[in-house]
Amino acid sequence: MSRSLLPDDVLYELLNSVELDELLRIARVCRQWRFVALAHPNFAQHISLSTTSPAALARFTAQLNAKPGSPLRIAVEIPTNDPAADVVFAVLAVHVPRLVEAAFTVHSLNAPALFGILLVAAPALECLLFVFPDCPKLMYRDNAGILRAVGGVELPRALLDGHAPQMKMFASVNARLPARPIPALSSVEDVVFAASLEDEDNFLVFSPASLTACFPSARRLSITAPLLLSPELPIFSSLLPANLDDLCVSCWSQSGAILMCLPDKSQGFACIPCMSIGYASPDDVSYILDGMHGDLRLRLMVVDNEGLAAELATVPQNNKSNIVRRFLQGIEEDLGSFYFDTSWQSRVTEVVINQRGWADSRIAQFLPVLPAVKRLRIVLDADNDKGFALPVARLDCPRLETVVLATPFEWDRVRADDVRMLLAAGLPTAAQTVALQVEEGLLVDGELVYARVKCSGLAVFPQIPF
Repeated sequence: MSRSLLPDDVLYELLNSVELDELLRIARVCRQWRFVALAHPNFAQHISLSTTSPAALARFTAQLNAKPGSPLRIAVEIPTNDPAADVVFAVLAVHVPRLVEAAFTVHSLNAPALFGILLVAAPALECLLFVFPDCPKLMYRDNAGILRAVGGVELPRALLDGHAPQMKMFASVNARLPARPIPALSSVEDVVFAASLEDEDNFLVFSPASLTACFPSARRLSITAPLLLSPELPIFSSLLPANLDDLCVSCWSQSGAILMCLPDKSQGFACIPCMSIGYASPDDVSYILDGMHGDLRLRLMVVDNEGLAAELATVPQNNKSNIVRRFLQGIEEDLGSFYFDTSWQSRVTEVVINQRGWADSRIAQFLPVLPAVKRLRIVLDADNDKGFALPVARLDCPRLETVVLATPFEWDRVRADDVRMLLAAGLPTAAQTVALQVEEGLLVDGELVYARVKCSGLAVFPQIPF
């Protein structure tokens, strides 16, 4: 077929918004379009495979071979025990050195074939993910006749031939680390270890010693599982990586066990700036809050459809943010643990609450008396098509000085009358004067930004630059 009238560079730009299936059809139009389509990053650099049908394998092979020297981002999803998985890995084997990002969801029985191709160096690899959805659990008796349990697929120590200097993120579901470190993971900063939550009897093999040996550079660590199984229990003799900035743990009743592995137990939570603990006990909460000194910021919110959550964060002093420490209790049923120790409430000087959370009937029992609060930030995120969502309970903040209205969207609009009702419903009715600030992106209709507004004895002043 003759060449089209479109220059190559114009055609290339037009393909930026084209999906892969359409790109394949375009490649059949003429020789020029095929050349440009196969050279486009959407075809040759971002490759996914979720079926092993002959047509899918042919397309997968064509994509891999389209630009042999280009960076490669790949996602392979073969969750069942499929003999054709061996064919997929054989095709991929020669392209491993090109990988920049790789995500593999495969059956545990196909794991040996996958690991077999990942024993060569990957100098460009930045992110690696393994998911073994069948959640293997093995029970056996050792030489001494003791019953042992092992969960997940063991990762090979020779992974990537020990050479992946650019890798910064590693994540796995239903996998476990070997007893000796994996050299290829030494540069990883973001680590995610999880066991599938679909089976409440599933467990994650957790060894602080192996974790620290494999990930000495870890800065952010997330551990999620229904149960923990550790060769170091009942007493952890090892610690988590020393330079953690962010620790996220959700292991049901065993979440607190991981706190025993903090790098500096004498400082407690003070050694990790940000921590999120699901299912924390009252003792765990007290242990964490002991390491949070000075003024605090309380954030109450509804997180999607997961219920209520509460977060405490330290407030930087004199605008010099050395370290801001955060603690998130993200499970509604366990917020009682969060409020068991009330000593922190007198140190809260700032509150952030979203409109959906404040209008949720469940929040009333989680609004403590906060005598030191001077600043309240309200995030207007509710769907107000059926009427403006108003607070179901009042915040008791007798020293409140400033109210800030904000939006999570690029821009939003609110009526002045609705703001009056919001403040009247959510704040004490006693005479009180506060300054009202409106963050950029939120437009307020009516007189609110032009004149003083009175509501139930509460004097609200015009907008102040934020």
